[in-house]
Amino acid sequence: MTRLPPTRNDQAKQESDCEGLDRRLARQARQLLKDMLAVQSEIGRFGLDLPLIERAVEQHRAHVAGGNEMADPASIVRLYEDKPTRNPTGRAQ
Repeated sequence: MTRLPPTRNDQAKQESDCEGLDRRLARQARQLLKDMLAVQSEIGRFGLDLPLIERAVEQHRAHVAGGNEMADPASIVRLYEDKPTRNPTGRAQ
């Protein structure tokens, strides 16, 4: 008769497993851009005019081109964060 090992109740192992799952499921901004470009292509194929989609593609393209290709797609919010203004001396105001 084969006995099964006792169920492990190890919080660190469970957290490690979740982190591994997060890494495997993580999307990247460049992948989202690729998907958005496919949607844009289909929109064009149907002759539709959807300016909000066009604008979203432009914003994601700029985000990826800005060095964020491997970032989480949600990081696009950085484009909308308030940036400190600079005075003529170059100091932030």
